[in-house]
Amino acid sequence: MPWKDYNKTKKYQKVYITKKYTELRYKAMKIIDPNLKCSCCEFPIWEFFHIDHTDPKTKNGKKTYRMYNDIISGQDPPEMYQLLCMRCNLNKDRKSKCELDHFKDSWKERMA
Repeated sequence: MPWKDYNKTKKYQKVYITKKYTELRYKAMKIIDPNLKCSCCEFPIWEFFHIDHTDPKTKNGKKTYRMYNDIISGQDPPEMYQLLCMRCNLNKDRKSKCELDHFKDSWKERMA
């Protein structure tokens, strides 16, 4: 029984919470873009995505877990968000839009 041993309980909780969090994140991403591709470069691996606010003024200080729940429940419309890969999101973070040359430096070429 995992609850009788403190260390086993903590490990069980960590695995359970991580699994639930990943499921919640995946559901939110599927609602935003059913194709699960980066909005900018069409990168296809969802584990590397960030959920980005299309308008930064709509953040309202929400924590990530609450944002996922609001997307899934329909409280926040999916149009408020976009899926971006890490690279596009970090580039966009410093500017108002991603300015990477995706044709010159394509992820498809890097993965080939």
